[in-house]
Amino acid sequence: MAAKIKGNALLEHVDAVKKGKRAFEDAFQGVSRMILDAGIQKITVKGKSTYQFNLFSQGKKHLVGMYDEINAFVSFVKDASEGGSSREMAFVLVGEPGNGKTFFVDYLCDRYREFLSIPDNQ
Repeated sequence: MAAKIKGNALLEHVDAVKKGKRAFEDAFQGVSRMILDAGIQKITVKGKSTYQFNLFSQGKKHLVGMYDEINAFVSFVKDASEGGSSREMAFVLVGEPGNGKTFFVDYLCDRYREFLSIPDNQ
């Protein structure tokens, strides 16, 4: 009986994907969509043009600065979501203690949990 319930759930999910009610994507594609759907702004920092991804500016406690790191991460995830060479690699954050590496990862994980809790993203 349990197998029948799981089978029906799978068929329902496949049917929802076919009808466009749900997305079928891997983690790279989901994270990429989450970041890009939140919006992007082109800004100037220290005389250089760069992109500010709105996802990383949301909430009471959000990422400040880290433009190069965020842009590198978004580039990595976008390439991996499109099947590029990043798919086979790891993204590594390197820096002095206290520069925000763990906060960046925790912040991203919290946003992704919120993103996955939206019914259309499950």
